[in-house]
Amino acid sequence: MIINVNSHLGSTGKISYGLYRYLQNKGHDVKLCCRGVLEPSVNDDNIISLTSKTELYYSNFMSRLTGYEGIYNYFSTRKILNVLNGFKPDVVHLLNLPGHYVNIFTLLEFLKNNKIKTVYSMMDDYAFAGKCTFVRDCEKFKTECGPCPYYKDYPYSYFFDFSKSIFHKKKSIYEGFESLTITGVKWSCEMAKKSALTKNVPIVHVDHPINYEDVFYPHNCNELKEKLNIPATNKVVLTAVSAKIAWKGGVYFLELAKRMQDCKDFTFVFVGYDRDDWEIPSNMITIGFVASQDELATYYSMADVYICTAIADTFPTTCLNALGCGTPLIGFKTGGVPYMAPAPLGRYVDAKDVNALEKECRNIRKKDEEMSSKTREYAVKTYSESVIFEKFLNIYNN
Repeated sequence: MIINVNSHLGSTGKISYGLYRYLQNKGHDVKLCCRGVLEPSVNDDNIISLTSKTELYYSNFMSRLTGYEGIYNYFSTRKILNVLNGFKPDVVHLLNLPGHYVNIFTLLEFLKNNKIKTVYSMMDDYAFAGKCTFVRDCEKFKTECGPCPYYKDYPYSYFFDFSKSIFHKKKSIYEGFESLTITGVKWSCEMAKKSALTKNVPIVHVDHPINYEDVFYPHNCNELKEKLNIPATNKVVLTAVSAKIAWKGGVYFLELAKRMQDCKDFTFVFVGYDRDDWEIPSNMITIGFVASQDELATYYSMADVYICTAIADTFPTTCLNALGCGTPLIGFKTGGVPYMAPAPLGRYVDAKDVNALEKECRNIRKKDEEMSSKTREYAVKTYSESVIFEKFLNIYNN
């Protein structure tokens, strides 16, 4: 059984659905349990929707009010326990647990008490921290969380900080959970080994998988360049994030473009731009949310470099997508970003250091066939679905 907040949308949704299909194709009996609202349903009896909009909104409201996430999902938690009792899986694979769709503590205790083999993949920092999905510059998780400097961040709490209480709830569950294995990207594994919660839990390095065969490969982008009126000789600098989400760092990409308005052979493209209160420089093109994966791949392919200015992230799949499309990276040294690709495929500067970012960007060259080929070759060898899912299957078998 795979459990994730989404069944097929978003970065973790794509991972969970890809893993689901891979295991089925290998002949295994698989069910995927998900939140089930806020994304279109899938016509598949083995993909199980857990919660309703009413319960989701109630849980969301109560979480913001009280500071406890997930404990208000009585009906969806009861449903998933019934499914577990009926299906009796050999292995349960957990991905994103926060999301107002299951009582995380009840679920983990059930898996522990019933000695069900459990793989918990760290899509963020929640597994090894108190309440946070991103620890940022805080190191309290190494000893004991609380008081939390980011208690108002996701999972949101307007008034109360119960990070210490949540930390100790997790600690009591992890202790004696002999059938638990935690996986994650290299950076997450290093952090988890330092955490007072997970330092005694088996931790295995497994990267995030990407569909490089069907979606994220180099696309012909001539038509897109013409549509956007980008001169063929210009260097294209791309980011693809929501501008409204502060920790994704879109404001630093904006600042970079403003500083480089003197470079007439540069065009900055901001995909995912969803604000109306920023002053956009003349060298920047803003594109709203792009739902089509093929269209997104064309944007990645068009870029000569992909810029990642996240100030809190674990292993952004946008960077992995860009690599698969043959586009190298420049990013902040945040979370797992510096681990994503070696130089010259990836170059990294200190977080929020726009001066250093500008220096790196001014030195880029137009992407040639050799660079594109080397970048994609590294991505496919390291992050392709077949490689990563096979590693998961080996963990299950062992």
